[in-house]
Amino acid sequence: MSVSILDTDLLSKVRALMDGGATEGERRAAKSRAEALAKKAGMTLPEALSKLDDAEATRSMADAFNDFFNSPDMRRHRAEAEAKRSANRERLLKIFGSEEAIFAETERERRLRVTLEPLANYCKYDGAVGLDGKWTETKETYINGYAGWICGRPPAALRHALNEAYPLPVTVTAAWAEYQEWENLMDARYAFEPDGDIPIWVRARQAALSSILDTYSEPTRDGLRSRFEWMHFHIKQEIHRDNRKESDTITALRLDFEMFMADIENARAADGANAAPTGATSTPVHFERRTNANKRADVLSMLDASPHLSDRAIARRVGVSPQTVNTWRRKIRTVKPNAQQGDSA
Repeated sequence: MSVSILDTDLLSKVRALMDGGATEGERRAAKSRAEALAKKAGMTLPEALSKLDDAEATRSMADAFNDFFNSPDMRRHRAEAEAKRSANRERLLKIFGSEEAIFAETERERRLRVTLEPLANYCKYDGAVGLDGKWTETKETYINGYAGWICGRPPAALRHALNEAYPLPVTVTAAWAEYQEWENLMDARYAFEPDGDIPIWVRARQAALSSILDTYSEPTRDGLRSRFEWMHFHIKQEIHRDNRKESDTITALRLDFEMFMADIENARAADGANAAPTGATSTPVHFERRTNANKRADVLSMLDASPHLSDRAIARRVGVSPQTVNTWRRKIRTVKPNAQQGDSA
């Protein structure tokens, strides 16, 4: 006897008679019919009923979703969201002039694409897995990184190329301004093409800007404001970042704040406690005495977050001598190789 697919619709009706038939004979007849349906599908009755339960549960979930999706509140929500998207698209068209202009490659994008191309790592489809061992859903050859970079902080070679395309910002304020320009452009394109992707050369540039925003020092009112806005940006986007990046950002912010407040105190001391930089409050600031342990912790934090800074630059930010910074820098370089040897052992 050939096996057929279980007729769940018919089995559902038969089971209703099994469970709620008016007479015992009607219930026995329904059970016999159910066993015949199960046998025809190559199953026992319990197996068939279990499959029926799964099918009904799936239908129930689908029905519940459809009810929710088509509820008056959800229809109103979708209509409001679409109205906002439509208004946003109209606003963007007034700014850019046309949809083609929104998607046109900018001069900065062209420079990034051309300058970074020699460092590109390509992925080519080969069966189910790319030639580089990465899973891929496309049969097209595409760039999946630069100089070994895919995400996170760009390596030195990539960072150099990004600077060659056009200079990277040297302040937190400038980095945040450029980052927002990229976000605004990509948001504009997303409004017209939700399934579109950010070009990888733009993502590389944004990664470098992120590194600057996380680690560079700018102890000014604008620098502190930009850093706070950078942190708030991730909260609004509900982006979870690893603890290392969060620690770097907090460390840089804390040190910049201490330097900013120290400048205020120095200005007041020089002018008889009457002068203060623009944006400062008139409330006196009192610092607790910093211990050697506090200074050592600040030096180590700066060396960890901004190793590219000179000993003199770190010393100025932390409030210690350049010799102290150099001493701890040499100690770190000595400890790290030893730790690696211990790990390999």
